[in-house]
Amino acid sequence: KSNLTIEEALEENKDIIQDNKPENRWSVAPNIAPVYFNTLNEGSSIDGQFNANSKTGDVNMSYGISTSYALNKKVRIRSGINKVNLGYNTNDVVIFQSTGRSSSALTNVNTTGNNLAVTSNQALESSTVSDEVVSTNSSINQSFGYIEVPLEIQYTFVDKRLGVNVIGGFSSFFLDNNEIYSERDNGVKTYLGEANNINEVSYS
Repeated sequence: KSNLTIEEALEENKDIIQDNKPENRWSVAPNIAPVYFNTLNEGSSIDGQFNANSKTGDVNMSYGISTSYALNKKVRIRSGINKVNLGYNTNDVVIFQSTGRSSSALTNVNTTGNNLAVTSNQALESSTVSDEVVSTNSSINQSFGYIEVPLEIQYTFVDKRLGVNVIGGFSSFFLDNNEIYSERDNGVKTYLGEANNINEVSYS
């Protein structure tokens, strides 16, 4: 077959050449996933007095739209937009109705100037407080959310019923929600302010 023309060789191998082209290059799909946020160590992003307080994570949701473009059957470029919500609770908090103390004493919180103050149970036991205690079995709820814009490359090693893919890339996160509440034992929530130690834009 060494005397085949270029046209004849292409025609003979047409099926092999076309097999590497994906049937549908564009793909758009919604996505949703649960997100659990918590810490394994002591510490507090709100104030150092809550370092030893117990923390409980919230189960939030991430949702959005994913898009991808297939360069060939092996390589896809992926992007999209997602809304990511995160949150956790700091427990064993005491809430005061106070004119002499303010929640602005919290190191990393820009407060609204209300007359509620919060402190840890440990700090309460080591000090004398004349203010009216509103609630002792309370918590501080910190919630924040991001708009995520990923840019990724997917490489397919095995394209069978059970496939194997490797995905690499990065995401940009734009802060769109930043709230801190005190929550009393009866379920009443009061807005304290927002964290001042969270970046407006983050990357992963």
